[in-house]
Amino acid sequence: MRPPERRETGEQDLFRSRLDQIIDLKHPLVALGRTVDWGFLEREFGAVYSDDPGRPPLPTRLMAGLAILKHTYDLSDEVLCERWVENPYYQFFCGEEFFQHRLVFDRSSLILGYTADPVGSGLVESLARPGGNITGLATYLPELASKQFELLTAVVPNLSRVGILMNPNNLAYVGMLKTTRAVAAGSGIKLDLMEARSIEETTHAFEKLDEQVEAVMIVPDPVYDPPRTLVADLALKRRLPSIHPYAEYTALGGLMSYGDSLGKFYRRAAYFVDKIFKGVQPRDLPVEQPTTFQFVINLKTAKTLGLDVPTTLLARADEVIE
Repeated sequence: MRPPERRETGEQDLFRSRLDQIIDLKHPLVALGRTVDWGFLEREFGAVYSDDPGRPPLPTRLMAGLAILKHTYDLSDEVLCERWVENPYYQFFCGEEFFQHRLVFDRSSLILGYTADPVGSGLVESLARPGGNITGLATYLPELASKQFELLTAVVPNLSRVGILMNPNNLAYVGMLKTTRAVAAGSGIKLDLMEARSIEETTHAFEKLDEQVEAVMIVPDPVYDPPRTLVADLALKRRLPSIHPYAEYTALGGLMSYGDSLGKFYRRAAYFVDKIFKGVQPRDLPVEQPTTFQFVINLKTAKTLGLDVPTTLLARADEVIE
């Protein structure tokens, strides 16, 4: 069943406030909304709807608008829902004509997209049976940290101290930190925790990093994720070898990455969108984990840092950026 398309009626309502009468029509979000071809999105997404029984579909502009807001402002689903209720600009951007005092969608029906540890953070009951109304992609596996430490020690002989950049607001923070600390201890490496919740805190975390830290490991989080180059730039400024969770980091100047690709996660998320738009319940879609990992080295960055990358390590790389 195709969702209803939002159309402005221009009507007045004695009991509700028209958004275009209470907001600044020169606001950046209003301007951004005018640049989006909402009709194109409605036509394209309409092709994946079916008439099979299932939940009534939500308007395409609402779902697309929520996704844009979430990734533009690096918001968790919970914060996105809170701001949507109180922010008329968010509502106008998503196609509402009148101010809504409560959510017009089920906050638990949002697609997880990708997150590090959905089970450990309590978002889902298990990967195979998520339960509730959340599903998506899990990006973090314990073995990733072990492999990343192995690669760092191959580039920095006798490595003993590593800075680890993490966002304490990330729901998976506690579980990822515990796992990484255990792996580091088993490798004889001391961790220096670098907590950063924003771009400004990220810069400060690098500035106050102890001089004895020999390399940095980046834990995935939307605050640091590409297309931002800040983390790679700061590591280079401090002349620190860095290892990252996604291949895109390395293309932006990071030394190495071992993990999957953000682009692949986004493309796979479209599969979940398609299924849910067709009426499948999120709880019936298992959370997926990556099955293949990519090792990328940026030789240009290695040369800037004065590192001599062993030929044996280069031979193991899936991609070498020169």
